[in-house]
Amino acid sequence: MSYSNKHFIRHDFPLFDFGAGTDEVMSFRVPKDEHGNDQQARIVNIGVAVTEVFATVSGDATMEVGTSGNTDAFGLLTIPDASADEDVIDVSDDTDAILDADIPAGTLVEVNFKHGTESGGVTGQGIPLIDMYVW
Repeated sequence: MSYSNKHFIRHDFPLFDFGAGTDEVMSFRVPKDEHGNDQQARIVNIGVAVTEVFATVSGDATMEVGTSGNTDAFGLLTIPDASADEDVIDVSDDTDAILDADIPAGTLVEVNFKHGTESGGVTGQGIPLIDMYVW
């Protein structure tokens, strides 16, 4: 299959509390095709649907998309302080979030969720997502 025969998928992750003070790593592989063959992907969006206002001071929360050897090989989304509830922070806000859009077939993609930092209480929750074309 070629890129001209691509199809769109969205990979949603569970709600993550970026203000809880604990980083977390989740992983996925690009889905196989109907014949069981590995597919490759091209990332077109990295984002977080905000469900609680983000409040940080000295360091914004981030979402890294990469591999175990290079945690931001494909992308690094920064979620700015004061991101509002019911907002979506994505590549329209952080225009250089996608570092390398192409995910090779068979790659185990790791997504690192990193909390923001502040001397007081940090808040911010959201549903992370990655939009991509696969073929």
